[in-house]
This record gives sequence, structure tokens and C-alpha cells, in this order.
Amino acid sequence: PADVSARDKCSGAQVEFHEDRVDGNCHQNYTLIRRWVATDACGNYATATQTIQVYDNTAPVFTYPVPLPGDEVHECTEVLLTPELQAADDCSEFTITPYSHTVPGGCPANYTVLRSWTATDECGNQRCHQQTVVVQDTHPPIAALQHPICYKPKDFLSVFTINHVSSIYNGLFSVYDACSEVSIYITGCS
Repeated sequence: PADVSARDKCSGAQVEFHEDRVDGNCHQNYTLIRRWVATDACGNYATATQTIQVYDNTAPVFTYPVPLPGDEVHECTEVLLTPELQAADDCSEFTITPYSHTVPGGCPANYTVLRSWTATDECGNQRCHQQTVVVQDTHPPIAALQHPICYKPKDFLSVFTINHVSSIYNGLFSVYDACSEVSIYITGCS
């Protein structure tokens, strides 16, 4: 507190200092009420009051990684890594709450991941960072004919599905798609 002195025309004056703290909605929000009382030898007095309001109205700041992750587009075969964000706050402790939501696309291998991170300090100040990750399947299946001979449709099932991995059907051909199921349609020879 300030150093306060007092004068009196007839006698000396003694100054007493009092300070009260009124807490707000969090530990970093409060009001200080300071009061100085100057009293002379005859009991006459004068007061001076100072009110100081202290507020934490600044949200935490994300500090890592630099730069913060931006929007991305990935092929469905890529591994999606979720960044871990770090933050700092000058006044109080804080928490970082990550959130992720997947929005389906037109097929199972196409989707969008909506991510957000919210840093909240003890006074409720928040800072949010958002990221959109688009995942897409842009590559067609790979098929290889093992024996270039004409087979009649009655020799095969007309439609079958292979799940994601390389397969061989009766040693005739193989099909592979890294992102989704592959349906094969057998038609007759001309």
C-alpha cells in the first residue's frame, strides 16, 4: 500500500491503515478496500479510501505446437495422429479439454473428423482451437488377372465381396483395396 502521512495545525497526527479483501467468483477476481484513518491528539480524524478491483479476464494461450494444427486432408490409408496441445496462463491453473467428432461421408472410407481443444482457467476464461480433418478414398481397387482365359459366368459366383485385403479367387485373379470392401462382378465372355 501507499505510504500516507497526515498533518494537523494543532498537534501531530497518527495514521492507521486497514485493508479488506472481498472475494469474487474465483480466487483471482477480488476487490481490495484500503482505508487510512488519520487521528490527532484530540480525537479528530479524517479518512481516505482506495478501492482496487482485480480481475482475471484473460484466457489461457495455446503454446505448443507452433504453429497450431491447421485443417488437413488425408488419404484413407494414412494413420491419423491427434496432436496434444499445451497452453499457459499467467494467473491461475487451467485445464485443456479435447473433443473429437466423426461425420460420415458418402462411403465408409470417406469421413470428416472435427476436433477442438478448449483451455479453461479457474475463472472460466476460455480459448478454443479447432481443426477439420477430411479423410478420403481417392484410389480405385487394384485387380490383377492371373490367367488371361475366358471363363463362363456359371463357373463363378456372380458377385462376391472381399474385405480390405488381397485375395485370390480360385487362383484366377487378385483384388486389393486398402480403404474399403471390393465388390467383383463377373460377366460372360464375348
